[in-house]
Amino acid sequence: QQQRFPPPPDAGAAAAAALAAATAAAAAVDRDRDNDRDRQWDRDRDHRAGAGTGPRRPASGPTLSDEPPAVGSLHRGAVHTVKPFGVFVSIEGYRRHVLVHHSQVSEEVLLTRGDEDELKVKALEYAAPPGQRVWVKILEVSPDQNGSGFRVHGSMRVVDQDSGADLDPTGQLAAAAAAKGGGGGGRQSDEPPEVGSCHRGEVKRIEAYGVFVALQGFRKYGLVHASQVANYLEFSAEDGEAERKKALGEVVELGQEVWVKVVEVGHDDRGPKIGCSMKLVDQADGTDLDPQNLRYRPRGEGGPGGPGPRAPVGANAGEVRGGAIDWGYLATRPDAFGSSGYDLLKDDPGARGDPGSGGRAGGYPPPPQQQQQQQQLPPVGRGRAAVVPA
Repeated sequence: QQQRFPPPPDAGAAAAAALAAATAAAAAVDRDRDNDRDRQWDRDRDHRAGAGTGPRRPASGPTLSDEPPAVGSLHRGAVHTVKPFGVFVSIEGYRRHVLVHHSQVSEEVLLTRGDEDELKVKALEYAAPPGQRVWVKILEVSPDQNGSGFRVHGSMRVVDQDSGADLDPTGQLAAAAAAKGGGGGGRQSDEPPEVGSCHRGEVKRIEAYGVFVALQGFRKYGLVHASQVANYLEFSAEDGEAERKKALGEVVELGQEVWVKVVEVGHDDRGPKIGCSMKLVDQADGTDLDPQNLRYRPRGEGGPGGPGPRAPVGANAGEVRGGAIDWGYLATRPDAFGSSGYDLLKDDPGARGDPGSGGRAGGYPPPPQQQQQQQQLPPVGRGRAAVVPA
């Protein structure tokens, strides 16, 4: 008789049961850990509440000074904010940020007023990205116009960014950059320069009607009219704008440093309008070639754009007019003779002299030496007014 055995259990079911049991045990361990952590947190909270200490506060950092840093001092800091006009740097130990004008960030950053703000920000962020550690030299501390304290201006380009060494101990580099229109240490004036003063400037734009020059130390550009660029440069009404602009571009170029004299200052809704002249200043050393202010007449006083009195004698000497040089001689009025002025002398043959009288007025005989020469040389020329050779 054959013996019968029960069938073996299913292997898959057994594995599933074992996995479920292990998962349940791990979940129980996690619950116990969470419960222990919560109980510990509750005990700490009750302990702090009973002690009256409250929640813990993070440890305080170093105390920041509300006073401005000393002018000329060097500081380590980090770039905080980038704006189109410059970079704000937070320096260690001071609460007030330092403004580094874009002209003082790096020698590789060269921006102009015509550049768009987005382009300026990108260029500055490339040279000094936010968060970067930098060295800054304090150039100027000035009162804030809003009355909220003071402003601190600094420079990065005059400090070695690797070692922090001062590259401009005398301040000459910063002063030169400020004179070119840079910020900090040499802020530009919103007031116009004085008429008759001479200034160093940089050519910023060339148009058919003239040249715009950025004057050192002044925010407003000066306009050098096309007629005031050079003595030898003149235009006619038939010249087109392209031809005028090309001719001016052959005399000056963008970025060129020139000397100008302020000859006129006007005002409109946008502020002062500064008229300048280049031909009235020696471009080699800035000497005023018209110290008496005689060679330019402002608008409304006989200059371009308005009637006015006649210029003094010699005021236009040296200028080119109609292809000829004006030497400044006094021009005689046509009505200065005749009935309204002087009477013309009548033609008197005896007074004019003839060969017999030796050419001398009044009929006086010539000296003996001249009589001998007249006998040797016959008269030459045509007509009754023949000339006796000397």
